[in-house]
Amino acid sequence: MIEPNLIWQKFLTVYKLPTGLARLQPGEGHNDNGILFLAFTHVLAKLSGVSTDSERPEVIKAMEGTKSAIKGQFLRQPNDNRTNSHDNYVAICVLSRMYNLEYGADLFTRGLKTFFRFDGEQSQGGDVWFYLVMSGRWWQWLLMAPFFLLFLHWYVAGSLIGIYKGNASTKNIALFRAAALLTVGPLVFKPLGWVLLRLALTKQPYGVQHYYNPDNPIHQFVLNLKESK
Repeated sequence: MIEPNLIWQKFLTVYKLPTGLARLQPGEGHNDNGILFLAFTHVLAKLSGVSTDSERPEVIKAMEGTKSAIKGQFLRQPNDNRTNSHDNYVAICVLSRMYNLEYGADLFTRGLKTFFRFDGEQSQGGDVWFYLVMSGRWWQWLLMAPFFLLFLHWYVAGSLIGIYKGNASTKNIALFRAAALLTVGPLVFKPLGWVLLRLALTKQPYGVQHYYNPDNPIHQFVLNLKESK
């Protein structure tokens, strides 16, 4: 196993861009999932016992650099005109909860107005459940109460399908969401996060090997977790 703080320091010095977003390979510029890779790394670091609190201003910088003129809408890269995918929106909600920021709640409010169809891409019930759990305000919880159990089952079913039937990308996303639920989710849902994370780790390192080089902090954090589970 690699010392988690050493992995984290490598992320800060090699894999974090000046904009606060994360790069996929050393020396590369922005990519379309910089906010997702950023959130994934932060969650895995915290789950591994690393203190990430000092990075809150950098997370804010990353959020501010990718938000558009429309409140609750975010772009794939700074100074881009392409809006984000639902996986990146999940990452925004996770980071918002992790660092007590309002971006995720703004995203959810916008979702209510568009029936969670963001820029031509329809979020599924499991996505909506995750947005709510990570970033919903109290009145949004009340508004969504009639659909809560349905969307919870949708999230669990989607996670299990991603873990056992999905490709490398869906296996990684299932692992990320489970790790986030365990690490920063509401206390009542942490046991669910623990179970899903254990299941997701059984299908690793297949997922991370297809997306991240062996030196990437995400790859190394996941291998550490798999060895220690």
